Amino acid sequence: MLITCRLWFNIRRDGVHPQEKTSYVWKLRLFLFNISCCAVAAYFFRRHNKFCEAGVYTVFAAFEYLVVFSNMAFHMTAFWDFGNTEVMVSTLPEDKWY
Repeated sequence: MLITCRLWFNIRRDGVHPQEKTSYVWKLRLFLFNISCCAVAAYFFRRHNKFCEAGVYTVFAAFEYLVVFSNMAFHMTAFWDFGNTEVMVSTLPEDKWY
């Protein structure tokens, strides 16, 4: 996520398509949200292991889910990156295989 956001920051130009700009903004937001959730989850995990308080592991698990969902959402921004792109996969006919 960090490398992707850094690359987008470095290659960003004035003539960027609006979809690409939207993609970059959402990538940056989701990256920051993901890092924040990781830090909070780590805090509650440590707190659970150190003090064994009731309900703390549940809060940790909730933030862990937020980390996973924000990661999936980050990669869903590829919709804006490749929205107008078509991909065609083809193979050679069986009689042309070598």
